[in-house]
Amino acid sequence: MSKYLGLLLLCLMLPVSAEQKQQTNLQQKGFIYGLGVSVSQELYKGYNRRIVPIPVLGYNSEYLNIYGPFVNINLLRAGAVTVALSGNPRFAGYDESDSDIFLGMEERKNSYEVGGLIGVQAGQWSLDFAARYDLLNVHKGSTFSSTLSRRFNYGMVFIEPSIGITIFDADLVNYYYGVRESEATATRPAYQAESSKRGNVGVVFSTPMWLNGFTQLGVNFAAYDREIENSPLVDTNKQLSLFLSFSKFF
Repeated sequence: MSKYLGLLLLCLMLPVSAEQKQQTNLQQKGFIYGLGVSVSQELYKGYNRRIVPIPVLGYNSEYLNIYGPFVNINLLRAGAVTVALSGNPRFAGYDESDSDIFLGMEERKNSYEVGGLIGVQAGQWSLDFAARYDLLNVHKGSTFSSTLSRRFNYGMVFIEPSIGITIFDADLVNYYYGVRESEATATRPAYQAESSKRGNVGVVFSTPMWLNGFTQLGVNFAAYDREIENSPLVDTNKQLSLFLSFSKFF
């Protein structure tokens, strides 16, 4: 599996929530197109980074938001509270061609997760709670996340820092970071983990100043707990991710 994935998604490797990215968009309605690139440090040994060229395709309206593979369907709005269905891809898969540490292991596939989202907006502050499960029954797991962000406007430049936490259940952690008995070697012992947590801080810079479009630059830092850090497949529990995109409305 190539480390250079031509996938139609935006900010895919960043642990920043899709809801936050969609809130950073212009409030205009209609179809979106553009280009971008995402670069993310990998946790796995010998698999240094993912570089993702990004064709951006999407649609923005009051009740439906599509940004690449990120989808939000707003079901209910009551004052500052929004209830929505949401979908996110999970690109954490690998096969033997990605790193020597995976030699002799079965391929781990990417998946797509869907679930519910509750968002609370108070002025420039946003607080999101999301719970999602594996739609494709690949890792058979689920995630629970919460993200707090605050938007600052400086003329035509918008800056949105955020902080968040995500909980991964044991099925997801063991699928991507565990080692089965049949895959164990002298240098790669069998490993089975419990549920795991990830904390992250990030910031997104956005502006509509150039070429009648919308430019975004994001930086995110994440740290994973010991259940993932102790995996024999992993050589770091820290992850730095960046993305840059330019998009326009049709």
